[in-house]
Amino acid sequence: MAQGWTLDVKGALNSKLRRPFWVGLIGLIVIALTLLGFYSLESRVERATFRSRELARISRDARSLSVDQETGLRGYLISGNVILLAPKKAADRAIGPKLDTLATLTADNRSQHDRAIAIRRAVSQWNRGYVAPTLERMSRHEPFSDQRDNLAGKELFDGVRGTLDSFIGYQETRYRALLKFDVRLRRTALGLILIEIVIIGVASLASGKRAARHTRQLLETQAMLEEQAVEMEYQTEQLQDQAVHLEEHAHEAEMALKRLADSNKHLEATIAKLQRAEAAATRASAARDETQSLLDSLFDASPVGFGLLDRSLKYTAVNAAMADLCGMPATDVLGIGPRDLVGPETGEEVEAVLRNVMNTGDPVVNVPVRGVLLTDPNIERHWMLSYFPVGKNADGVLGVGIVAVETTDRKRLEDQLRQAEKMEA
Repeated sequence: MAQGWTLDVKGALNSKLRRPFWVGLIGLIVIALTLLGFYSLESRVERATFRSRELARISRDARSLSVDQETGLRGYLISGNVILLAPKKAADRAIGPKLDTLATLTADNRSQHDRAIAIRRAVSQWNRGYVAPTLERMSRHEPFSDQRDNLAGKELFDGVRGTLDSFIGYQETRYRALLKFDVRLRRTALGLILIEIVIIGVASLASGKRAARHTRQLLETQAMLEEQAVEMEYQTEQLQDQAVHLEEHAHEAEMALKRLADSNKHLEATIAKLQRAEAAATRASAARDETQSLLDSLFDASPVGFGLLDRSLKYTAVNAAMADLCGMPATDVLGIGPRDLVGPETGEEVEAVLRNVMNTGDPVVNVPVRGVLLTDPNIERHWMLSYFPVGKNADGVLGVGIVAVETTDRKRLEDQLRQAEKMEA
């Protein structure tokens, strides 16, 4: 028995002595992971820096080409010499690939991509709105001295130059910021690694001291445990005597176990019934949740606008399509009425139909409505609305649902068709 206690003490001693080794190994692993993490982050920063520098260079080239376009066109308009259009034609061929490259390089960044698309849109508007009409008039030998056309061309070209200058300024600022961040990142990595080295050294030293202290304590404990082993042998003999007495009570325990087994069987039967009832309730709840989820998905994904209004004619629920028709986020539509969306006149027309459905409980379908959105009052819009009652109790209809389809484009096409027929007649 004493030999067994001595072996256990030796195993604990070996465990304590291995701690400094593991502390140093874990420290090296931490340093390696830190270096790997900073290397990965610095690689990403370098790629972002290179791309910002390339975007700035390409955008400056595009700006120079656009200036060549404008200069060549102005020279041709002033002198009428077609040779002066040569720089513009060369710039026309080169600027398209530059703008495509800007859009491609910024595809993974929504903000920068929108800026690149805005540049291409401004160039296209300048060409369509001023350059092409101007060249066509010059080809017909029409005089071109309209100050209003000149101002329009300057305004469109200022839009091109402004979007390019904004993009160039953004990329140059981003490039300088990335360079500064790269410097700070390297300094941070160096400082962090030095701190980790110091911490690991201190931890290794402390672990070594603790191991030495535990070694002394374990040697002292070994002597004490050998003395306790003799005492435990004496206590073992006493436990053997007590075991004889415990055997005498074993029969009584067996009888008690039989009674407990009978009680357990009855309890198991009761638990089984409860489990079956719980499983049935769970299946019913899951089916109800699945049905509700399907209805919610259909409501949100429908391309047709759906909305629910309470008795006070305030929206309590709208789907994404209805929010788009209203010209604002769905959360902003909730709690307001038709007057807050389309103004008093059209809102009063819609609310009159809503009150009629609320009072009679009868649906009203395919009602054409014309008006403007308060969020965009400059454009007249047309809608086809259907109204239906939702819910009913002793007090009457609880609310009204609206199904809305915008017919503005169809109305515009019909008007154009009628105008074309008139012109043909």
